[in-house]
Amino acid sequence: MDENLPSIQPETPVQQEKPKPPAGLVILGLTNILIMGVLPLIAAIGYLSAYFTLAPKEFEALISQAIKIPNQNLSFSLTSGVFKKALIIQIIISFIFIISGAGVLARKQWGRAMVIYSSFVIVIIGFLIVLFNSLFVVPVILQVIYPAALILYFTNKNIGGYFSL
Repeated sequence: MDENLPSIQPETPVQQEKPKPPAGLVILGLTNILIMGVLPLIAAIGYLSAYFTLAPKEFEALISQAIKIPNQNLSFSLTSGVFKKALIIQIIISFIFIISGAGVLARKQWGRAMVIYSSFVIVIIGFLIVLFNSLFVVPVILQVIYPAALILYFTNKNIGGYFSL
């Protein structure tokens, strides 16, 4: 070989550092996992275990205390069967929050999409509840504030761009 020719070395790919996640993303991701996922999951599993261990009258007394809303004079009855179904739905929702929060923290686009779509579903369900029973306006407003904030935050172009880097 000719020693005057420059040697060709294979280029090593330059590793780009991942940008630091926005603080809001970390806060909301952890909130999804811990506050919206783990805590309600523990409560739902606790109530569900009470459903299977308490006598029916004791469980009815327990759920009558659980559904009381401060400063609201709501008069409705909730059967233990309906309450059990609500607990199962809460367990599913808790897992959705845990999985989507983990996906967001791991910078996965599916986690972001899961947060946005599940939040839309929660907001729509809230509006349907109010549409069919206006007694629940205040509790539903409180229930849709966080999902609405998630929708606004995760549809922001800058946050969407973070997931596409």
